[in-house]
Amino acid sequence: SVLLLTFSSGARVLYKPRTLAFDYIWSQVTRWLAKQGGASIGPHPSTLDMGNYGWQELCGHNDCNESSAPMFYQRLGACLALFRVLGSSDMHHENLIANGDHPVFVDVETLVAPVPRADFSVHPALRAADQTLLHSVWRSGVLPDAVVLPTGDVMTYGGITQSPAVSGLVWDFINV
Repeated sequence: SVLLLTFSSGARVLYKPRTLAFDYIWSQVTRWLAKQGGASIGPHPSTLDMGNYGWQELCGHNDCNESSAPMFYQRLGACLALFRVLGSSDMHHENLIANGDHPVFVDVETLVAPVPRADFSVHPALRAADQTLLHSVWRSGVLPDAVVLPTGDVMTYGGITQSPAVSGLVWDFINV
């Protein structure tokens, strides 16, 4: 499990019992983008990847005031573009920290991921929609989305949602 170490200086560091290679790669890719004249997405938590485990500086949440909110969303858009190119997924609300006008993504182990080949849709139109979505920024998990649970309730989730929530709305298949 993840451990939080707090030093007498006040510095806080996380021990993570898995590789942090993708977190390091993410920080390098975004630094490269900024050097090429692209959006300045960072700063990122300092990361030390030790192979099977790693250490990472704790990144806190900091409010974004109204005048800097557009910059936050511009940077978030740059992240979405990179996630689309890399085929990233699983960038939900627990992996996105709003640090002022900087979106900070952590636990990015699915930064580069293959597109699933499973075909769960029976109807050809649904299959086509699934394939379109899997090759778009939607796949990253940042954008708000909803899923119908077996109970019929609708659950919302995504990186820019507050947290997964069951709305109490029910999906009726009236045309089936």
